[in-house]
Amino acid sequence: MDNVDYVKDLDAPLEGIGLLVCNPKQGRFAALQTGAKPMPSSSATSDPQLEALLRIKSAIDNDNCLKEWTRESGANSGYCQWRGIDCDNNMVPRILLRSGVIGVGLQGTMPPAAMFSGLTKLGELNICDQLGISGTLPSDWSQMKQLEDIRIVNNSLTGTMPAAWASLSRLKVMHLWGNKLTGQIPDSYKALGALEDIGWGQNLLTGTIPASLGELKKLRILMLGQNRLTGILPDSLQGL
Repeated sequence: MDNVDYVKDLDAPLEGIGLLVCNPKQGRFAALQTGAKPMPSSSATSDPQLEALLRIKSAIDNDNCLKEWTRESGANSGYCQWRGIDCDNNMVPRILLRSGVIGVGLQGTMPPAAMFSGLTKLGELNICDQLGISGTLPSDWSQMKQLEDIRIVNNSLTGTMPAAWASLSRLKVMHLWGNKLTGQIPDSYKALGALEDIGWGQNLLTGTIPASLGELKKLRILMLGQNRLTGILPDSLQGL
């Protein structure tokens, strides 16, 4: 090979010297410029909010109802222009996937908490009127401590109300009505001290209304109609 020299002093600095490195397994030479800065990885330059929104779409939009939700259109905070996304200063505090905003047609299941990683300012999660959304409510949403408003309404969800959500200390609104939820109301929800508005009607809930809900001092609205609950309204809730 022409213009090829050898490294004679292995202890000498090599910065700025072009090298040819042979890979014996592949039988070829590769150019290497010493002292060059490594190229940034794609993960280092990616937008964590965009990546999270694309993961969420992959879970709930099997029929591509949200056609504009693409990596290309979402670049440079372009997701702030997407239907169903509300931004403040290029941060995403609200996801509003209800019929009046995006129409109907979502198909899939509720994303686990890991898919929301990167949405550090997300406070309101609204997925409503999507009969193609089935499965259960993710218990691990309890990890999303910043949530203040959950409205998962008029879908096709089954299973029980996650007792682990009792750790959502900032939660003010929990609307779950219009699904097919079963089981009893978790007594652990008495820990939701910020809760003001409960909407759990039009489900298949059974058992009695926990008197412990009366410990929710900020509670102003309690909607439990059209379930299979038994007993009477506890005295602790009579003042609502």
